[in-house]
Amino acid sequence: AEKPSAIAICITCVDALLGTDMERVCRDCTEKTGVPAYPAYMYALTREKRLPPMGLVRKSVYSLLKPQKRVSTACNLLGFFSAMDDGCELYPLLKSAGIKTVGELGRCQTFSEYEALSKANFNLVLNAESRYAAQDMQERLGIPFIELTRLYRLEKIHRQYQLLGQAIGANLDDSAYYQQTAETVQAFRAKYGALRFAVGECLNADSFELALALTEYGFSVPEIYGTVGERNFIFIKKLAEVSPDTRIYSNLSPSMMQYERDCEIDAVIGNDAMYYHKDLPGIGFQEEAQPFGYRGVDLLFAGLDATLSGGK
Repeated sequence: AEKPSAIAICITCVDALLGTDMERVCRDCTEKTGVPAYPAYMYALTREKRLPPMGLVRKSVYSLLKPQKRVSTACNLLGFFSAMDDGCELYPLLKSAGIKTVGELGRCQTFSEYEALSKANFNLVLNAESRYAAQDMQERLGIPFIELTRLYRLEKIHRQYQLLGQAIGANLDDSAYYQQTAETVQAFRAKYGALRFAVGECLNADSFELALALTEYGFSVPEIYGTVGERNFIFIKKLAEVSPDTRIYSNLSPSMMQYERDCEIDAVIGNDAMYYHKDLPGIGFQEEAQPFGYRGVDLLFAGLDATLSGGK
């Protein structure tokens, strides 16, 4: 039988409590089989800690990369296990800055393609859960990183691209993308009016940042279902100023089993929100192809328009 390219040994809380030395287990496995093995720590008990399980798993996934000569025209996108949506403007913007190769874990078809990720001149971190992996790659491979945030407010997206351009020494002209997306939002608002949304956390967005964006676009968000943490507190603080009546519910609370709607809601976003409001139109917005930047906003409103107009 054909040998696998690598082996990941996934470890749960039980192994942590037993004190299992999985680093040694993986070393022994590699020595005996000749196949690289690495531990993937998946401790659910650390979900709300500074370094949650998905942060550790992402570090593990990149741990088999070895130092190589870096290529000045190559960069990696870190943050998601699947690739970004093909229509994302970040690709052409990076190309305009002289970046010829954009590596993504989700687009690697072979182990050799995976190994080529260590040739990148820098990493772009698009999800805070990949920061630990980027820090490890910087220490082990000498690849610096720049951190971006998935946002749905146009002004913030524009500002972030300006800062990225300054960091890599290039002028990233996003004016055409900004204008097109602004027109999309305006057209949706004109067509449906000041809709009232419920926003969940099982979606490709930060619940609170998305709720803030919708509020700034002229909609209202009576309810949010999400987990409050350090990363999104800044959005909650701003949301409290512009939408003080918005209520936040925790999906972790057992009381949500008895949830009943007691306010007016027109549509919902997020798979958990759709569960709570089965009778309302909505979108899960949790597709495998990852939305980002202006493309993310376009996909959001395209999905809502299709649902509200009766399409799938």
